[in-house]
Amino acid sequence: MRAKCLCSECTFKSCSRNKTLKRRVIGKKNRTSGRYAENKLFALFGDWGIEIDKTFCSGSKKELAEEFGDKFSGDFNTKGLIDSNVKIENKKKKYETFKRFYDLTSNGVCHIKGFCYLVPQYIFEDIVKHKTRYSFSEIEDYKYKTLHDFFNQDNAEIVTLISPKPDSNRYLDFIFCVKEDLYEKLFKE
Repeated sequence: MRAKCLCSECTFKSCSRNKTLKRRVIGKKNRTSGRYAENKLFALFGDWGIEIDKTFCSGSKKELAEEFGDKFSGDFNTKGLIDSNVKIENKKKKYETFKRFYDLTSNGVCHIKGFCYLVPQYIFEDIVKHKTRYSFSEIEDYKYKTLHDFFNQDNAEIVTLISPKPDSNRYLDFIFCVKEDLYEKLFKE
């Protein structure tokens, strides 16, 4: 016998949204840890003195984004980096998932040709506060479909990546993935 549906819209046993209690707990844990990462990024921008707006019900109201525009897409929006609105998508995953990005930025900025710049948190802070340019290593855009998907999810200009430290609950610093055209604008404005 199938478990009774736990969605809030019905009490039918054959609901298409049938969720077991175990799946519901996992979903809540993922939302909570994702919210923690969003709050951490929000506080970081606040420490830098850059105004950033959280997107109302980010992720759950995508259908409103088509109707009302950018206010409902992405995780954050800011006009504090350049003169126009910048959409930021925040991603928190296990260290194993983002290890290659942490490795690429271990020596500084990394440029994925024709796509984006991977910038460690301490360098990104220096760029937005002091407009300091850094040298960078270049690599080909090869096997970065996941990163492309993160940008395309809400048509973001910046994707932030964060992971817990291996064998710990503490978090590593953010990696800021910045589209090429926006990266150049950060130095002009």
